[in-house]
Amino acid sequence: MERWVEHFEELLRFNKEDKTQENSKTECSAQEEEVEPPTSKEIVTSQRNGKAPGEDQIVAEPMKCAGKDIHEELHGLVTEIWRTEAIPDEWKNKLICPIF
Repeated sequence: MERWVEHFEELLRFNKEDKTQENSKTECSAQEEEVEPPTSKEIVTSQRNGKAPGEDQIVAEPMKCAGKDIHEELHGLVTEIWRTEAIPDEWKNKLICPIF
């Protein structure tokens, strides 16, 4: 277990100075240009097939095949997050499963 902790600390380590510079670049570009939220079609087509599901156990394929009502609900959710610039805490959870 200790070796896994060490491995992922090394893997996920980043230079805080680089991160600060990256954030300032993002802030500058965001102030210069107003970007419209993605369309329903963009949200659905951006999902990649063949990927493992997240904690919600939802994979992309059924979402792509879902009807217009589901696509509109998903679009409404993403648009609200875009407008408020607040990502739900549940979306920030990550589970790393090392596979040999």
